[in-house]
Amino acid sequence: MESLCKTILETLQQPQPTDPIRACGKCVLDLLIVRPKDVINLAHDKLHAYPFKEVPTCWRRLYTDASIAKAVLDIRAKEGNAAEDWQGDVVKTLDMALIMTGAPLRGQMIEQLISALQSSTSERPSKRRRLDDV
Repeated sequence: MESLCKTILETLQQPQPTDPIRACGKCVLDLLIVRPKDVINLAHDKLHAYPFKEVPTCWRRLYTDASIAKAVLDIRAKEGNAAEDWQGDVVKTLDMALIMTGAPLRGQMIEQLISALQSSTSERPSKRRRLDDV
């Protein structure tokens, strides 16, 4: 999981020269990994500032990439913490990116993350039932 997270963060930090996300501006892109929640909020506001069919691709891409960055940072911070059900929150973040934007140029990346989460969850032993519940 860690190698996937590292690769994803590197990809997010180095958009291709023709990537529409560049139209959002360098300052915003510099905050993508450092403050993804704030970038999600900014992109959310921009998504709702236009009629649905007229939303510039750069804002859809920004929302998607910030959501992916948030998910990866959450995975890194919480992975291995069996006491907390954090996977649902990560999936919710990624799902919202798909719903809100269609995840332009990042659908496969989101699928990889969700698949890796499912694999790591299935490898964990399930919780045993408490005896006093019987």
